[in-house]
Amino acid sequence: MVARLMMVAQLMGGDPNIVDWSALRFEHVTALRSKLSEMGRAPASINATLSALRGVARAAWRLRKMSVDDYLSSLRLRTSAAAASPPGAP
Repeated sequence: MVARLMMVAQLMGGDPNIVDWSALRFEHVTALRSKLSEMGRAPASINATLSALRGVARAAWRLRKMSVDDYLSSLRLRTSAAAASPPGAP
């Protein structure tokens, strides 16, 4: 998960140790999800990255660095659907 957060920080244009993770909002996560999809990341990879961000949001909320509303809205993003063919499909 650390590697995923480092990648997210770089995509956001910052250093993972300096990024204010408590400022993460729904619109940031939505834009990041779109960027990862445009980069050709697999749905499972995107979902793992979103999971890491949810963990960061949870930690920020528990440390009282993020409001309840911002925390809950950051969790409302749907996961990426797999585009793989069903088993047995040609």
